Order: sequence, then structure tokens, then C-alpha cells
Amino acid sequence: MNQAKDLPSATMLANAAKASGINPIKITLDHAKLKRGRGKLRFAEYLRYGLYDRSKFTDDERERFISAFIHWPIFDDTTNREWWAVSEDKWLSGTFLEACDIPVPETVAVIDRSVRQYPKTPVIKSPQSLRAFLTKNKGQLFAKSQRSMWSAGAFIIENGDAETIHVRGVEALSYDDFFDIYIADGAFVLQKLVKPHSFFDGVTEATPTVRLINMVNEEGVFNPFAVLKLPTGESIADNFWRAENLVCALDVNTGEILTLVGKTEMGYENLDTIPNSDRKMSGEVLPFWDDVKAVNEKVSLMHHEIKYGSTDIAITPNGPVVIEVNCGSAFELPQIAYGSGFLTDEVTAFFRAAGSKRV
Repeated sequence: MNQAKDLPSATMLANAAKASGINPIKITLDHAKLKRGRGKLRFAEYLRYGLYDRSKFTDDERERFISAFIHWPIFDDTTNREWWAVSEDKWLSGTFLEACDIPVPETVAVIDRSVRQYPKTPVIKSPQSLRAFLTKNKGQLFAKSQRSMWSAGAFIIENGDAETIHVRGVEALSYDDFFDIYIADGAFVLQKLVKPHSFFDGVTEATPTVRLINMVNEEGVFNPFAVLKLPTGESIADNFWRAENLVCALDVNTGEILTLVGKTEMGYENLDTIPNSDRKMSGEVLPFWDDVKAVNEKVSLMHHEIKYGSTDIAITPNGPVVIEVNCGSAFELPQIAYGSGFLTDEVTAFFRAAGSKRV
């Protein structure tokens, strides 16, 4: 999934040529050569990462960038798909983690019109049962689709009364209209909002998460990258594709914030401060970092057969809370956050040892 909305390729090429002073034909030929390398970068990716500018990258550094479009083939080369449902079914994942004493968001109900059962979890099957639930249970709720990725389809229920339901950012809806528009034939997990640590005061009202990239072998868990996904503005979730969101590279060992990166029409830019703020964040150290690393290691080894994946972890006033476990993990986020390619020597060696010949 692209992390920045692409302009038409011709427009991106013209803008790159103008910004760099490099002839567009030369840029096109350079990409054609790089595309044949191990990263298999598509043209829009090559332009977004600015790899046409050789003053910023050596040939070796350019070769280490990898295309989002070979993420799933590499995942399939290295990882057992039989574990897919354990992480990607949100209710099942939360139930599994909670049973193993992993801190997770509190699930209060599931909306699902099917005949599936969710033991020990209230199930809402109709507009009428949702009205009864919300008039009895007050407080904001985060709704995530049972099987979607990238927080697609997520929304926040502010409250509900006898006649209408209030979803953040839209006008009040009748319960029947809400089911038609938001639920249809889908299923959603309703969770209490996770309160972020005061470290994020003044930066966001949503919940940032740390994503640790996990590579698991018989020696344990290797974390080549860690990023902070930082929602800002009106964003309700942390995914970088949302318009105002930022991403930060982290020092895996210490939790220090190394970069602060946003989006532009052409690609990405390093920022000095949070937009509309004087807070830099770079150089600050995330709280509870040792605890974040510890819970991530435990979760990774619980999902031992997911050889290549990631864990999204919120940092709350009481410590880390595991938001999601992911099969695989997008190559783009670390490349955007660190400004360097995903294919380090260690990562390449891991993929090859795990069975992939693509890199």
C-alpha cells in the first residue's frame, strides 16, 4: 500500500527533473537500471524516495531500497500462512493475547450480523441491540474491522442516545443508517480508547504506536527497525497513509527518536518540529522503552511461526499496550522513517536463511 498519494508519473518525473536539475530521460534510464536490481522498485517508489539524486545515495545505498510490491511474495517465502488468522482476526488475536497476560485494549463488544459466536464478549447484531448497548454503556469506543489492514474502515463512536448514534467527524445518524453505512456485511470489534502517555501531550489526541519489526529464528527475535507512528491533526488512527500523520525512526536499543518525517506531493520530508508546534521530538527518548521491548519479544515468540512480522504497541501512563500483531510488515515505513533501504546485510541474510531467493 502506497504511503503517499502519487501524482501522475509524468508530473512526478517533471517535478523531480526540475528540483534536481537532472534530465528526465536520464532519470528514466537510471530507474530502468535500478529496477533490475534486487529491490525491484517501481517508478513512483523510485521518485518518492528521491533515488535519482546521487548526491544523497551511493549505488550500494540505492540498491538496498525494496519495493512494497514484493512484500507479500517475500512473506510467503519465509513465513507459515497457517498462523495468519491468529494475528489478522482482531477478536481472536485480542483473546489470545489477553489469555497470555499481554496488556491489550479492552474489547467491550463485537458488531457482527453473522452466526459466529464470540464467547464472553457481547455481540451486537442489529440497530436495536446497538441502541440498547450504547444507552447503557457510556464512553467513546474505537471500532476496528475484524479483518482489515491499515486501520481501513476504522471509526470512533462518540456516544449514542435513544434516537441517534454519534460517530466522530460526521453528523448524527439513525441506528438503521449507521448499520447500512458503516457495518453492512462486515464485523467490527468495539474497544475502549487507549489513553496515550503524557509524553504525547500537545502532539496528538489520538493514540500513537511503536512498530517493532520482528524477525524470528531459532536464536530468538531480531529487531532491525523500530518506528513511531504519530497521528496528528484530526486523525483517529496512526497509519501513515492518513493525510496529517507523521513517522519517526527510533534507536532500537534506547527508544530515542531519530527523525520526524512527513509527506509531500513528491514523497517525504524531514521536519524540524511537529507541524503547528515548536516541539522537535528528535532526541527525546520514549518512556517505558525496556518494557516495550520486553513485551514485544514475548509476543513475537508466542507467534513463533510468523517469522517476519511486527507488533504495534501503544505507550500508556501504565506502560505498553499491544494494539496489533501483524503478519509481515510494510517495507515502506522503515525506509521512509530512516531514509535508507530496508535491505541491510542482516535483513538480507535473514530473508535468505528463511528461504527467500528474491533478495
